[in-house]
Amino acid sequence: VLEDLRAAPADAAVLLAVKDAGLADAAGALARAGCAPSVALHTSGYHDVEVLAALGGAAARGVLHPAAALPAGARPAERPGAVFEGVRFGISGEGPALELARTLASGLGGTALEVDGAQRPLYHAAAALLSNGWVALFAEADALLAEALPAASASERRELALALARSTLANLSDRAPDAPLATALSGPVARGDEAVVRGHLRALEASAEPERAQLYAQLVAAMRRAIDSGEE
Repeated sequence: VLEDLRAAPADAAVLLAVKDAGLADAAGALARAGCAPSVALHTSGYHDVEVLAALGGAAARGVLHPAAALPAGARPAERPGAVFEGVRFGISGEGPALELARTLASGLGGTALEVDGAQRPLYHAAAALLSNGWVALFAEADALLAEALPAASASERRELALALARSTLANLSDRAPDAPLATALSGPVARGDEAVVRGHLRALEASAEPERAQLYAQLVAAMRRAIDSGEE
């Protein structure tokens, strides 16, 4: 691959889609191979353009990060590129790199959203909290359902949890962009049923994994912050 890049025209653009830990090394390898692209983009959500410093000042550097859940081993899309349709891309960069990132986002069927380079860690933390945090929360709930419903099959538990997750996502989707997110809440916190919340905590503390009570308490606190924010 590096041999091919060395023979690339001077106005070539390079897109690095590697693990975060390998980005700086990949840029260094390109530089050592004599590759001098006019534009270099990477797909990390966390890093800004400085991670490509090894390419020197000749290359305009930028970021094209798809804010989408793309796990290893995911089923391929029915059409090439279809997985990016409707996706927001967090972009940033220098001159031509920023423009190329914007063009690629549009060409893939997505929308570009410019992210301040200094705020990329916070932006990426929010994305990870929502996407990967949701998977972890789903796993915790599935384990609790297995304990609470020992006669139910794994398939039955999964369908129960997925149906609930879909209805929650529908609640969020139905809200206007300027509507308080707390209006999508249901359950004891939204109703002010403090006795039920305390009962949940007692049940969790007595469960097979009592530390889940701490997770629940933190989420209850987050729900209350959402409610308080919506009432301001």
